[in-house]
Amino acid sequence: MTDSKLRELERRWKESGSVEDEAAYLLERVRVGDLEQEKLELAAYFGHEAARRASSGKCPPNSSAEIPDEWGAWLSAIPARECPVQQVRIRAALACARLCTALYPAPASKLAVSSAEDWVLCPCPQHARSARELSERALPVSPEDIPFQALLPIHAAAWAAVHAARVASSSLGATAYALDDCAEALEMASFVTSQGEVLTAIRREITPWLLGNGDPIQQRASMRTE
Repeated sequence: MTDSKLRELERRWKESGSVEDEAAYLLERVRVGDLEQEKLELAAYFGHEAARRASSGKCPPNSSAEIPDEWGAWLSAIPARECPVQQVRIRAALACARLCTALYPAPASKLAVSSAEDWVLCPCPQHARSARELSERALPVSPEDIPFQALLPIHAAAWAAVHAARVASSSLGATAYALDDCAEALEMASFVTSQGEVLTAIRREITPWLLGNGDPIQQRASMRTE
């Protein structure tokens, strides 16, 4: 009975594509244990409309639907309890790095981002060391050498990739810097594009993973190995 109801709600949502039908489907998934309540609330926090409706106001008011004043504080406020907050943060940083490298592709930057994604899928010391090495190769001119306002977009894009890769390498011991590197990746992406585009990129990267609708990082890794 439960399976048939879940399948019916899924069918209805896929046919209509409506937010209301998706919200009903998500609620039923939570009820039968197919989706964790926290992941639903996190998806709502990141601005997924159906998840917001299904959460019935349970998501924090300081959600990512609003432009944050400061990226570090916004990342610190992510309401993750059981879901590893570090996974959520690095995925946000990688979404920004991908956004930047798509606009300003550089081989070293793209390799650094891919190495960080490999670490997300397999957080072992070997992948962490690879992310650290490739982040160093992708280093552009140091931002301390020129004012932030004068940073060229291509330099900012490269730094977004570097910071994302550094988050992965922080598992080797420098965990204190992980949050700062995530925030810097978001800051650089905001410089290259806009805060609104950054939030949209993060939402598209994180909500499918949270809701079990496919992992963009896993999909890209599979394409690289084909």
